[in-house]
Amino acid sequence: MRRTDFGAGRFGASADSQPVARPEKGIRPDLPADQPQPGGHRASGRPGGGDVPGPHRRRAQPRIAVRQTGASLHPGAAGFGTDPGPAPGHSGSGPARHLPQPHVAAVRLRVSSALPELHGGVQGKLPDRWPHGRRNRPLPLARHLENPGADALMSSRSHAIENATEQFDNGTFFALLGDSVAYPTQSQEAASLPELYRYLNEFITPHVERLGFSVKVHDNPVAGRGPLMIATRIEDPALPTLLSYGHGDVVRGYDAQWQAGLSPWKVVERGDRWYGRGTADNKGQHLINLTALEQTLKARDGTLGFNVKLLLEMGEEDGSPGLSAFCQAHAEELAADIFIASDGPRLAAARPTLFLGSRGVFNFELTVNLREGAHHSGNWGGLLANPGIILANAIASMVNEHGRVKVAGLMPAAIPEAVKTALADIEVGGGPGDPDIDHGWGDPALSLSEKVFGWNTLDILAFKTGNPDTPVHAIPGKAHALCHIRFVVDSDYNAFIPAVRAHLDANGFTQVEVRQTRMDVMHATRLSPDSPWVGWALESLATTTGKKPALLPNLGGSLPNDVFAEVLGLPTVWVPHSYPACSQHAPDEHLLAPVVKESLQIMAGLFWDLGKDGARLTREHRAQELSK
Repeated sequence: MRRTDFGAGRFGASADSQPVARPEKGIRPDLPADQPQPGGHRASGRPGGGDVPGPHRRRAQPRIAVRQTGASLHPGAAGFGTDPGPAPGHSGSGPARHLPQPHVAAVRLRVSSALPELHGGVQGKLPDRWPHGRRNRPLPLARHLENPGADALMSSRSHAIENATEQFDNGTFFALLGDSVAYPTQSQEAASLPELYRYLNEFITPHVERLGFSVKVHDNPVAGRGPLMIATRIEDPALPTLLSYGHGDVVRGYDAQWQAGLSPWKVVERGDRWYGRGTADNKGQHLINLTALEQTLKARDGTLGFNVKLLLEMGEEDGSPGLSAFCQAHAEELAADIFIASDGPRLAAARPTLFLGSRGVFNFELTVNLREGAHHSGNWGGLLANPGIILANAIASMVNEHGRVKVAGLMPAAIPEAVKTALADIEVGGGPGDPDIDHGWGDPALSLSEKVFGWNTLDILAFKTGNPDTPVHAIPGKAHALCHIRFVVDSDYNAFIPAVRAHLDANGFTQVEVRQTRMDVMHATRLSPDSPWVGWALESLATTTGKKPALLPNLGGSLPNDVFAEVLGLPTVWVPHSYPACSQHAPDEHLLAPVVKESLQIMAGLFWDLGKDGARLTREHRAQELSK
């Protein structure tokens, strides 16, 4: 299946997209901003309420809210409701302020949940006058009208999704992302440590406190490394608890290497791309989740139906130092029933994706050290053993010219049937910026998706002998190679070094030393695809988007998911909001605007569904674990 291309504000129409339903009979899908309302009031809205030029759409104009059901994550987010008149001390001119009106009851009009801009989402083509899919509507989908004597609030899943969509359309999310990217949180630079604290203390803490979280920022147990934050929002200890995660640190900016007019520390929009360091990895992703959570909270009249704990670290790009020890020390504080977070790319930009864990990574070195110094090849060639040749042949004995590994003990025994089934419709490669796949590389018995997501790989990352940059006519005394194995949960990494040692000895390469590097092992993890949480999440994404999501049993790459799956013992579900060609870790990192919009919708729907189904799923998961 070829991936669908998409342009501004559009993904290609999906074959399994759901038709847009018509409004129910007798229900008016929209009300003009100036239409008279019961009681002689008018629905609130900005004068004109129509489209405005792009340069003026970055920040939403606040509206007066009749009743405040949840604090805004970002100042300037739109409120809903009728205008009760100027607040005390307010002249009535200029932008209205948000003020709670406890004496005014509100009822939400019933409207159809099947509006094209909601369930068409990023699939439907938007008119050209709405550049990049963002627009200003006169009113959000749900409207609060003054109705003294009534205190009923009709909430719906579609309202939560529409709330989240509004944050994209009116530019509020774009502005929020810009504020976050302005913090140069480069965790690989020791001098950036104050910026890492500032991001948590100045930027994240005020936002989540307004949502009802209590916050504590902790020093890293590893001295001099980035801090960690735990934010907690408990509605009822008897409710299920969600643990979410993100990282606010980024790799180095490489300022001089970005395209002209771009900067790593400023979000710039060009076409469908939002450029800036951390937009994709990971500021944009955890801000999408926080924004969707806030809008779900509003749609549910101030309650989620579950508790939330948020763990943000500021050292992921530096190897997550201290994360495992921190979680062990704070295990009770972080106790939860389900882990849902976002990082990494989707399988393809146009296809919503779930992954349930990640492959592990194990690094080791091969060294041949025969003598000190190099010796003239004219005088000693043919008399002295060449360590480069010995090491090259040793590696060739481990993996052949077609990339097929020949070391017993480095590969898993088999791919579980549930994993094979999940990977059956997964297609890899072929996207914008993807390299051409070498189809003959690796085990010919495996599909392309099985090679990346269901199996182990052995790769040589670096090989050095002599002086490659300024070679001389001399036989080197040493040769060195850095190797690594990406491995799935069915492999025991403790057996890797003994297996390599045994293989080298059996093939006559006793001069080759093998040892594990000082880099920490990142463990492999995978939630079983038959977990009730998996089917539930897939159904939620499909309901919101009208597309069949991709299910990856694990990422091909690595994440610190073992901390959540093993140390904290949680079922883990990841919903990535980026795409493979986002240039993360490189100059010109970016998010795709259509993916941002769809991701806000996805997470609002997922959080709504968690409030409805969380208790049942928790019981089912525990029963399944006990049966095993």
